[in-house]
Amino acid sequence: MPVDTCDVYICAIALSTDTERPADRELLTTRLAWMRAGTEFFESQLARVDDRELAAPSALTGWSRAHVVAHIARNADALGNLLTWARTGIETPMYATAEQRTADIEEGAEQSPRVLRFDLADALRRFADAVATMPDEAWWAEVRTRAGRAIPAAEVPWMRCREVWVHAVDLDTGVSFAELPSDLVDALIDEVVEGFTARPECGGIELVGLDAGRRWAIGPERDNAPGAPRLALTRTSRSFVTAVRLAMSRCRPTSAPALRRTRRHPVSMPRGDRRRPLGPDVRASSRRGARREARGR
Repeated sequence: MPVDTCDVYICAIALSTDTERPADRELLTTRLAWMRAGTEFFESQLARVDDRELAAPSALTGWSRAHVVAHIARNADALGNLLTWARTGIETPMYATAEQRTADIEEGAEQSPRVLRFDLADALRRFADAVATMPDEAWWAEVRTRAGRAIPAAEVPWMRCREVWVHAVDLDTGVSFAELPSDLVDALIDEVVEGFTARPECGGIELVGLDAGRRWAIGPERDNAPGAPRLALTRTSRSFVTAVRLAMSRCRPTSAPALRRTRRHPVSMPRGDRRRPLGPDVRASSRRGARREARGR
């Protein structure tokens, strides 16, 4: 099964503590706006891909562009299930089984280009209708993700944000993470970093956003680690995937899924800490990069 960037992201979140940041209405409004903009961004990138190019490889190892489109369609239905659960109180899981999820994506990717595009448009419409008809109080109802994590339904727009924005880049049309809103990328990095800072098995490492004016510290050594390794990131490489790779390279929790090594040339840690070479950010120098494999969303 191909590496799913958002699966890698969820792997990081699964390593965090059970404490949730309380969702509030202002944050929900922001995420809904990001989600709608991300959906438009994905559609705009798909419009640049002609029918013959849908069968070409995407930036996700093992997936064609058609797979990415089918995944976005099925994810819309899956997240729509969570909104139905929140709205009705009737348990409606994202997917019947993990196997069914995989089978549905494969089946969708095999559709003709015309049918696949219609399938996506129809799924997007259904999900938009589900969002529009959510009663205000239903956003705070508890549902469970595919990984079994209990969340308020107000987290669903955030889950969709990750899908549409990141996979728009995965269509490999020429755009990079530089085209994503900087506050959205920062929020993604923030959440991934938080997933590792409480882990005692994580060594300290600092991410420095050269064009963001921000620093992200990972690991328990973050408060007093003048000798901790640092990685400077530019806007085009400031994706959360970098944070995940860095943290994973320095954490050895037994419960963490194994990640496949990148095929691209490694970037070594600074002198004095060469535990494991680190892969460069996806598409920092070439858009089609290998993704690490992780499970659970």
